[in-house]
Amino acid sequence: MRAPFDDLARRGAAGVLGALAGLVGAGFLTSVGYRALAVQYDAMIAGLVFGLGYIALGAGLWVFAARSTVTKEPGHPASEPGITDVLAVFVDGLEKGKRARRS
Repeated sequence: MRAPFDDLARRGAAGVLGALAGLVGAGFLTSVGYRALAVQYDAMIAGLVFGLGYIALGAGLWVFAARSTVTKEPGHPASEPGITDVLAVFVDGLEKGKRARRS
């Protein structure tokens, strides 16, 4: 039986290698696309197209990341029970135990 950490580490490593391979592929596609646009039109046009494309991609991912964060619902504060709450539950349990013993 394998530890859960081994599976998590293996999946994490595969994810990192996949992301790295994707970045290398994006680099090659960018290079080929830039050269094709530079030959067809001009180097300045090619630079503008790819620069604006990457800025748009980055802005879109930034907005997606900002919108997908987990937020707490308003009106439901995450408060931990205080000592008075714990004592009240303890005393309630003692009283219920005494009543159960009597009957």
